[in-house]
Amino acid sequence: MAENDIDFSRLRVLIIEDDYHLRQVIKLAFSQLRCNRVLEASDGERGIEVYKVAAEQLDVIVCDLNMPVLDGYGFVRHVRQNMDQRAKDIPIIILTATKPTEGVVKPLAELGVQGYLVKPVTAGALKKQITRALS
Repeated sequence: MAENDIDFSRLRVLIIEDDYHLRQVIKLAFSQLRCNRVLEASDGERGIEVYKVAAEQLDVIVCDLNMPVLDGYGFVRHVRQNMDQRAKDIPIIILTATKPTEGVVKPLAELGVQGYLVKPVTAGALKKQITRALS
């Protein structure tokens, strides 16, 4: 699927990030892609709650790796192993503060994570990862 095939204005996204300001930066990046159908959660537990309510409405999840309460590993593991079939297939992109190492990538890849973004997130990087994840 080419980048032009994805209509970002139709995407429905869940952002899970504990830092409020970073969540706003990510929302702004989505806005620059004309994607304004964005739900937010401040940690993995809240992300699970939002997912349960909005699962049928979501196209992609962008989730921070290191968060209090329930981190990105815990969120992805829970969604992939304890939810419905849609949860096993929905694209998840992980946010990290530094370039992910093999020790980070391998267990998340085994759980079906489709991509990684290093903070701070730009609209271009977001577009590239989401396009790859939805292809």
